[in-house]
Amino acid sequence: MLDQQPPAFGYAPRDAFLPAHDLFGKGIRMLVLVCHRRAGKSTFGAFSLVSSAVNRAGAYAWVSPRVATSWAVGMPIVRAMLEGMPHVKWRLVEKTVEIVTPSGEISHIHFLGSEDTDTGGGLRGRGLIGVYADEIAQIGADDFWSSLMPTQANIADAWMIAAGTPRSEDLLLDLFRLGQTRDNWASIIMPASETGIISAQELAEIAATMPEAQYLREFECDFDATAPNQLIARSYVVAAQTRDMPETRKLDILRTLPVTVGWDFAMQSDDAVGVAVCGPIMLEYVRLPKPTMSEIGFAVKQMVDKYRAEYLFTDSGNIGVSVNEYLRALALNPIGVNFGGRADDPERFANKRAEMFFRLKEWCERDDTVLPPDDLYVTKQLTVSRYEIDASNRLKLEDKSKIRKRLGGNSSPDLADAAALCFAIKHPAVSLDGDPIYRRQHRTGHRPGDLPPLVTHLPDGSKVYSSEALAAHRKRHRQNEVYDPFDDGLETFDVWGEP
Repeated sequence: MLDQQPPAFGYAPRDAFLPAHDLFGKGIRMLVLVCHRRAGKSTFGAFSLVSSAVNRAGAYAWVSPRVATSWAVGMPIVRAMLEGMPHVKWRLVEKTVEIVTPSGEISHIHFLGSEDTDTGGGLRGRGLIGVYADEIAQIGADDFWSSLMPTQANIADAWMIAAGTPRSEDLLLDLFRLGQTRDNWASIIMPASETGIISAQELAEIAATMPEAQYLREFECDFDATAPNQLIARSYVVAAQTRDMPETRKLDILRTLPVTVGWDFAMQSDDAVGVAVCGPIMLEYVRLPKPTMSEIGFAVKQMVDKYRAEYLFTDSGNIGVSVNEYLRALALNPIGVNFGGRADDPERFANKRAEMFFRLKEWCERDDTVLPPDDLYVTKQLTVSRYEIDASNRLKLEDKSKIRKRLGGNSSPDLADAAALCFAIKHPAVSLDGDPIYRRQHRTGHRPGDLPPLVTHLPDGSKVYSSEALAAHRKRHRQNEVYDPFDDGLETFDVWGEP
């Protein structure tokens, strides 16, 4: 717990930071501080470390992604606050300051880097009473949960300040949400228009010279503003999640447009996720944590049968080949997609994954797209990916290792991958207002209820699978140039019509 009695050490708190001082006076364990640029969060963090180190002997730390950053940003502020105080020793090699408390005990303030695991400036093995984590989003979820948080395990009245400026769906936003719900945690957000630290005239000048999204992020602390190189803007996803569509409209869409199912596979190590999309609607998603092969097969077949999906696209990488063979044994016809394969438009996209995600982006930006409401998992998954431009001036998505670093643990954008698979082909535009040329029953050659039973139960309790029924079921998923082993030969099907 902090013992803060401002003003001290040449520090007079700004009015915007008084609520933070009040919270620490109540013994808060974690404070998540979302601040605009030039708010003074670094000064507040330095004072928190210094005042606590003087009043309670122990180890404290200023933490940034790298030791050099901690030292360059934090050391001058801490040095100025300790100016004139006796018994202060600076250890330049160790990047540490030693403070003798009034009781004669020793405190240390270390300047550490979360990524410097192989140097003396790393986090592992330390026990820290107080921590100021600067620009927490850049530290990353993996380093925060696996390296930084354990430094305060089993330490009574330990405290931490996690501060930063919004960028996108990242660790800062995750911690901000936790601060609103967890006991002994708190979150404070400080937009520039409310703190009064920067004058209205200066803010207007900054807004006039800065891109709108950047201004909203860095000065108004708007998490919905698009981050640099963020592929899908959070504002579009949130809008789609809050959009309401009449049930009659949904039924008309289901009767008129094809249902596409996409599945991203994983077994025993990650989540397998499936998504069902019809026109502008994400009908549902299914998330299977560390599933077995049979669990995946049951879930895929259940989703396809539930919506009588015309298209089933699956990930063909890693375990995808074996899972797809298993699905074919269940009378399904999965179309494997290689994420790293050639795009349909290779001059614009570096690979198939980039192309599918770009189509997903365009779909999310429609003014009639509907996503599952109030679902933070969907929001996070769809907005976490960022893009790059390669040497051939083509769109390329960042490496998944970078995404996992922001999401934390072994997480990856599984739902986003499954949703992107729904856009492996570009469906022809279909109008709901005119003549329904492409009704589902016309495209598939049968009405939804006309399929013959897949299994015949004999009197002795045994089951017989009908080849004719298998062929009829498979025709539900027919694609261009799909070989159906139950037909006499290779047939080329028109996606929307008859063979």
